[in-house]
Parts: sequence; C-alpha cells; structure tokens
Amino acid sequence: MGTDDVLSGRRRVYESERSRVTRAFAGVASADALLIAGSSLMVYSGYRFAEAAAASGKPIAAVNLGRTRADPLIELKISESCDEALSAVLRTSS
Repeated sequence: MGTDDVLSGRRRVYESERSRVTRAFAGVASADALLIAGSSLMVYSGYRFAEAAAASGKPIAAVNLGRTRADPLIELKISESCDEALSAVLRTSS
C-alpha cells in the first residue's frame, strides 16, 4: 500500500463523516424536537446538534444518568437509565 492509498483511504473516511454530519444536521432541522438518549454530550461532536436545535427554538429532552453538557438547553430531563425509561415508554404506548 502506497502513500496515495493511505491518503485516499483517509479522504474517503473524512467525506463519509462529513456526509453523516450533514444528514444529522438536516435531521435536526426537519425535526419538531430533539431527544438525547444516554449521552453526556461532553464531546462537541454530539453537543453541536443540541446547539442547533436550541438555536432553532426546538424543544430538547434528554434521558441520561448524570449531567450533560446541554443541561442549560434541555427543557425535559429524565434521570433514568435509557433501558428503563425507554422500556417504560414502549409499555405505556402499546
């Protein structure tokens, strides 16, 4: 494997990541609200979607044990494990 192969391989990964992020932002833009499940959002790569939702005036809810970086942006926070909280939602909706 030559240098071109390594560089082109990295480029493909980068372009794939960029398109994934673009699709995620499009999903936030078209959504009525944002649900954060099981993430502290301490890394900016996830937090930026909460920022985008908040900037658009969309309500944000979270299911997470402990604090998240987006706590000031969250309108509804459920401090439970995702397994317990989301299982309860499924039981009540059926």
